[in-house]
Amino acid sequence: MLSAEPDRLIAVGKARDLALAAREHPTAGPPPPDASPIEAMKHSHIAETPYAHAKHNLGFCRFASRGIATATAECSFHTLVHNLLKAIGSGHLAPAHC
Repeated sequence: MLSAEPDRLIAVGKARDLALAAREHPTAGPPPPDASPIEAMKHSHIAETPYAHAKHNLGFCRFASRGIATATAECSFHTLVHNLLKAIGSGHLAPAHC
């Protein structure tokens, strides 16, 4: 049985070209069964950007505590911070004025 995800990551173009293609011709669902590895990669979503942002901009290089539960909570916190900053920066969420 074939997986919906490719078994390797392949750069399929420049970031600016991929962003334009995603806006104009978004893909949905798994790739067709006869898709080449590059076509299958175009259907995959990359979650690298938030992780790179957390690592480089927020300084989140390692977990501060041990254990899966606390590491999950810490990662969720950093994800929440990332999403809140993104919402505030885009103007979709205004900071409270006291």
